[in-house]
Amino acid sequence: MKQISRHGIDTVWEKGVPLADMIHGINLITPPEMLHTVGVGIAVYIIGVIKDCLSNNIRTELDFLFIDIYHDLKRNCDHDYYESSLHKGATETVKQGALENIGHILAFAALCSTEAGINLLDDKIDSAHPSLVQHTLVIFLQA
Repeated sequence: MKQISRHGIDTVWEKGVPLADMIHGINLITPPEMLHTVGVGIAVYIIGVIKDCLSNNIRTELDFLFIDIYHDLKRNCDHDYYESSLHKGATETVKQGALENIGHILAFAALCSTEAGINLLDDKIDSAHPSLVQHTLVIFLQA
């Protein structure tokens, strides 16, 4: 374990406590990759909360704004960014990877700074102004 670890610490595993079995190996005992944990775990719940706060009509309008912001981000970005997926909508996470979910949150944070996004989402997400939602999402993306 010391050979694959990033930290030079002494653990009880070196004293003979079994670390894995022959079937699963060291699976589930090492920390998961951060992007995968955030993108497939936490991001899905964030998008789900946003989805639950919006009515079907607002979600449909959000999908159209999402398409516009997607194309704006793609056109104005000099470097690669976490691309979201257009074909499922702004609040859908079914069969999406971590990068697509992170891209959804990035696009949603950008959408919260537009006039159309503010008008659409004002007081819809837990009675919060879109700038507060945007601030929360930006802090999440910085982590």
